[in-house]
Amino acid sequence: MTNCRGASVLTMVALFLANVVQAQPRQLWFPTSAPELAEPADPAAPGQTLFSRAEYAALVAKAGTGALIPIVRYPDALSSTAGVGINFVFGGKNRGFAVDGSDASGYVLYADVNGNGDLADDEPLRLERRESYFTTLVRSSVVDTSNGETTTYPVEIRFFFARVATSSGPRLAWRTASTMIRRGKIESRTGSTRFALFGTPGFYDKVGASLWVDLDGDGQGWSLPRSMEVFQVVDRRIKIAGTAYAFDIDPFGRSLTLTPLDAPIADWPSLAVGTPAPDFSLVDLQGQPVRLAHYRGRVLLLDVWAKWCGPCRAEAPRLAALYEKYRERGLAIVGLSPDLPEDITAFVRQFRHTWPQVSEPYDGPAHRLLRVVGYPTHVLIDRDGRIALAQEGDIDADTYERLIEAVVNRDTK
Repeated sequence: MTNCRGASVLTMVALFLANVVQAQPRQLWFPTSAPELAEPADPAAPGQTLFSRAEYAALVAKAGTGALIPIVRYPDALSSTAGVGINFVFGGKNRGFAVDGSDASGYVLYADVNGNGDLADDEPLRLERRESYFTTLVRSSVVDTSNGETTTYPVEIRFFFARVATSSGPRLAWRTASTMIRRGKIESRTGSTRFALFGTPGFYDKVGASLWVDLDGDGQGWSLPRSMEVFQVVDRRIKIAGTAYAFDIDPFGRSLTLTPLDAPIADWPSLAVGTPAPDFSLVDLQGQPVRLAHYRGRVLLLDVWAKWCGPCRAEAPRLAALYEKYRERGLAIVGLSPDLPEDITAFVRQFRHTWPQVSEPYDGPAHRLLRVVGYPTHVLIDRDGRIALAQEGDIDADTYERLIEAVVNRDTK
């Protein structure tokens, strides 16, 4: 009898384990191709101007270092007119660089690739002259550990430089392209769907990384950060051909994993011009509720900014002037920032911003709803609650005012 009972117990255990296995959702795993650099659509677009060496020294003294690796040694051949920059970032380090030369003779880039603060022991790179800008590609590699796994990944960062006019005269402005792409296909019984992972050098599962899935099969939309086919890594859920999945991205971008969900999920709202703006529910720094419905009948500008964002600071006085000019004609502004409340208060006091401000982290619900991938981001909503603008990056002052003027006038007719 003991043997029979034992056999029954074993049978029950086997049935239980079989049911558990059947109850577990089946994970679908899809590999990706080797990483490639995503080049910008407009490489000659203006960027940040370079500092003089004195300005750079003052910046480091005032802001401190933190993640920044300060430059402690310059090449002996560097001229006094050389420009200096920061935010050359990879491997968790914010590195510095210097650029020397002229439009006539060409330029040389001295970048702190090895991250030791010494520009004299890195190979100088001569910039390639193109139609309206200069450029060069920096290649390196990083050994890093994520989730207990150590791997070496390649780094490619392309620099772009162009001469721009400033109040103090022509200066060299710069920007970089460092987003890496890894491509793949989601294979199913009904066919294949292309996807791509977008990350910073080496990492594809951090805040700011994204997943593009070609839901409509047209091969487009991956370059539009607020496309309905682009999902931030913090979203974690996606709907493909009517089926809801949880998605997981390998830290180094080597694969995408989809796990079917039992419960349905809602579609992402469109942020295309003319479509209804998605509703949101926020609380401002004074504890007052802020919702889209509260602004029906007015023109609402959502200004998403951060205190460390140079373009945000540059446009702050413009926003204050526009608000004063158009608020009596129906313009309202709501600020949304990832900064701490006390930092937001100091910022708005400095620039005399008198509209409601909301503190929310980068991965907060409103940031995700508006698909914020950079600062500043602007979303302009007309009196009927429809999108008039959804754009990342600062806007030329005249263009900004013409747009607001047009929306205000159109909605008052």
